[in-house]
Amino acid sequence: MKQLLEDCPFCASQQLHIVQGLLSQRVVCRVCNAQGSRQKDALQAVNAWNRVSHELTLARRIETRQMVRELVAARY
Repeated sequence: MKQLLEDCPFCASQQLHIVQGLLSQRVVCRVCNAQGSRQKDALQAVNAWNRVSHELTLARRIETRQMVRELVAARY
């Protein structure tokens, strides 16, 4: 089964690749050069990247909702 990479959480690019080091691998965005954490294998690198991407996306949604609530409260 092929593991899919989530878009870059910083620039929304889909131009991602896995960089192999001597003892580790990580996901790197080719557009903004964002880098995932070093992991023992490619699957772990992809999972770590996707986890961070999901967490940052969720945090941005929460932040946006809070800003909207504050704007609405300030109008009334």
